[in-house]
Amino acid sequence: MPPPGAASAARRLRAVSGVLVGFDDSAAARRALERGIAEARARGARLVVVSVFEVPLDPQVDRFYGTLDDVADWEGQPISPPPELVELLAQARDEVEAAGLRGDFMWAAGEPGRAIVDAARDARADVVVLGEHHHGFLSGLFGTDVAASVERELGSAVIVA
Repeated sequence: MPPPGAASAARRLRAVSGVLVGFDDSAAARRALERGIAEARARGARLVVVSVFEVPLDPQVDRFYGTLDDVADWEGQPISPPPELVELLAQARDEVEAAGLRGDFMWAAGEPGRAIVDAARDARADVVVLGEHHHGFLSGLFGTDVAASVERELGSAVIVA
């Protein structure tokens, strides 16, 4: 007979539909990927890796200011991932496959916190794993702590590795 609570723990683990990892070129992101692989394996969950190209304005959102001639030729067209993100995601794929897992790999452009929240919602990920970045008092005050903003926005588990 299984120990008390084992069945409810198993149900909670099965309830996780995905583990999303925010991945960039930092050592912290590499730790997050390792942790994400371990979480996906332990939970039997789908692994999703997202890299964000940080830009001040989301290129996919309509703008309603300026003059007609400030609209670039590429606006409104699908955009291609920046080459540095293609390389990052290839590195992540190699590491995930070396661990014996398969994953989904995606990229986004915009503010990192918002992009990760959107990606987690799109992927229906219940757990988000992010690398630990050291933030000072002012970054917390001005809302630049990505992990805190993701957790606040999603209301789901955020693991900082």
